[in-house]
Order: sequence, then structure tokens, then C-alpha cells
Amino acid sequence: MNIDYKFLDDLGLASVPDDQKDLMIQDINQILQERIGARADEALTDEKRQELDNLLTSNTDQATVQNWFSANLPNYPQLIQAEVERVKAEIGPQVTGILQNYSTAS
Repeated sequence: MNIDYKFLDDLGLASVPDDQKDLMIQDINQILQERIGARADEALTDEKRQELDNLLTSNTDQATVQNWFSANLPNYPQLIQAEVERVKAEIGPQVTGILQNYSTAS
């Protein structure tokens, strides 16, 4: 899932300034990485966990890591989608407050 301006716009945050959207995107990506990592960790055996750790500490590119997850966690796409939906559900009720913060800051 690509967290980008369209993702934020779809949540109702189109009027947020781009520099603030960039920060939101960074935050959301960080949250998703942590949550997906934690859920993946729960599903992995000790051997697979060590294999992943070795992969992550070897300066491997993101595509290789994604491929590893896809190969070793059959439900990886569903796991990602579930966490993205969870983040959307958490942000949704906050949209009005976020927009008010930016309208009063202008």
C-alpha cells in the first residue's frame, strides 16, 4: 500500500498544506512499519526471525525485504491491508480536529 497525498486526500485531508502532509506520510509509514513488523514477528518461527534479522542488518534493499516477507508470510498482503485499514479507522475521527488546527494556524 502506498501512503501518499491521495491516501490523505481520500481521508478528507486534501486542504492540509503539502509540507504537513509529508510529515503525516512519514509518521503513518513509520506506524505501519512498526505494526506490520510486530505482527510479522508474532507469526515467524525463531529460525525465520533470525533469517529476517540477518537480512535487515545486511543493508538489503526494500524490494528484497518485501519479497522475503511475501515468500515467508503467506498472509502478508492481508496483514498489510488490515493495518492500513486500522490506521484509516484511527485517523478518520480525528480529521475534523486536524483540519481545524490548520484552518486556525493560517
